[in-house]
Amino acid sequence: WGSEGGKNGSYFKSSGKGGYSVGTINLKEKTTLYIYVGESPISAKGGWNGGGSGAGGTAGGGGSTDISLYGEEGSTNWNNSKHLFSRIIVAGAGGGSGTEYEQYYGGYGGGEEGQSSGFGPVNNGGTQTRAGTNNEYSAGQGFGIGGTHTGSSSGGGSGWYGGGASCNNGFYTGGSGGSGYVFNSSTAQYYPEGCLLNGDFYLTESSTHAGNSTFPSPIGTSNETGHIGHGYAKITCV
Repeated sequence: WGSEGGKNGSYFKSSGKGGYSVGTINLKEKTTLYIYVGESPISAKGGWNGGGSGAGGTAGGGGSTDISLYGEEGSTNWNNSKHLFSRIIVAGAGGGSGTEYEQYYGGYGGGEEGQSSGFGPVNNGGTQTRAGTNNEYSAGQGFGIGGTHTGSSSGGGSGWYGGGASCNNGFYTGGSGGSGYVFNSSTAQYYPEGCLLNGDFYLTESSTHAGNSTFPSPIGTSNETGHIGHGYAKITCV
């Protein structure tokens, strides 16, 4: 489960919800995996695990949740190539909230494409092959990283690819959501050059779901429509 976009001060009403990704992996031998659980921030700083920061006083984008083959044991550093290029499954995070004006919402994360925020540009969510749209008010969005707003609005959510911040220098606007991803024989083509995985780590029965859809809650047996709060990861032996 990816995290919800950030809330901060008056930027609290319309944060983007996190998405959900699921799959089954058949490990042939004892294997160490690294679990990165995304943060839903309460300040302008982007959430841990890739959320983009907003301008001062706004809200940061949410951090995605992922499981990777490589990482740094005992480290809080998520931003390294071993981690990013060995991700097996990713749940996208929502963009940071807009203010009380609901039309300036942060976009939901997850699924094959994160949602664009309530104030342009269009196609600003992360997809399977690119991050949010480059524009003069959003910087740094990319593979696993949400965009940081360089003007006065909220940050983009992270994911497989991160969502961008909004395209204007106005107040109130939220960030866009990051995409989800599941590594299998059909989706391996979307890995950029440098992938550290091979077919032994293909998932089966795998899917990624956007934060406007209904999927299982991480706790209990109920369902939820989009994930709120911090991200979550669950591993079940089958």
